[in-house]
Amino acid sequence: MKFEPTQIEFTANQIGLIDSGEKGVFLETVNTDKQIDARIFHANDISGVYFSCAIFGGVRISIVFNDDVDAYNADLAALVESTLQKAVSSSCLICVWNKNRKIIEFLKEKFKIQPYNGTHYYASIEFIMRRDNFNVTNENNTLDIRPYEEKHIDKYLMLLDCAMNFGSEPPNYMENKEEHAKKFAKLAEDNSFESFRKGGELVGLYWRKNAEIDMIAVASNHQRKGYGATILTRAIEMAFENTTNDFAYLYAVDWNRKGQAFYRKYGMEENGHSYLLYLKDYTA
Repeated sequence: MKFEPTQIEFTANQIGLIDSGEKGVFLETVNTDKQIDARIFHANDISGVYFSCAIFGGVRISIVFNDDVDAYNADLAALVESTLQKAVSSSCLICVWNKNRKIIEFLKEKFKIQPYNGTHYYASIEFIMRRDNFNVTNENNTLDIRPYEEKHIDKYLMLLDCAMNFGSEPPNYMENKEEHAKKFAKLAEDNSFESFRKGGELVGLYWRKNAEIDMIAVASNHQRKGYGATILTRAIEMAFENTTNDFAYLYAVDWNRKGQAFYRKYGMEENGHSYLLYLKDYTA
């Protein structure tokens, strides 16, 4: 399918309901040799899109309908199988708008898709802060901001292991010390990693990828003191200083209710809700 300009705009807006990342993948691959299968559905008041592409070393599929419907399940199953056949692959990542529950449950059953980590299917809410709505003022300005320091790598990883207490599995940052040390050093080169101290003690940290705040963490013994808002404000400020994006954004997994409440209270908007299905080793 060759997309016309109006179809690109429509499909981008639909896929944006999943999140900005998926919208970006679509805009990067539409009408290129990375595009695999695509279809736009229109019937009465129901509309939806299916788009697949080869990116990030694998196959990626986006599915969004404007209502929770099951009328197109057979069509979607055929499209998934077509995509895998054309890509000569038995695995793919299927990204669905979280509100399309009937489609999600159908795909799980049809393709026997299991939780990606054995416990949870991955779902997350995208939160954004628009540049025009951002106010840098923050009353809690008593923290000392530091760039990445290799000598403190153990302290960073211990903070993350203790602070990330909302996940479905125990975190294991310290077990992957060498990998994270390289990652943090690279982020430091792009001015994308900062830590925060008070009286010499490590309080929190964040890192970002362009306008995406990939991680924000506050030491467990310093939570509920307002430091999270201070760190988030700094992260958003740096995202805007170093990019031209209209908004900064981050993701909170569905089971992180504490984080979601914090981002809403801070004033961030919900901008997307994704549900990810990892299809592996499929045979028709």
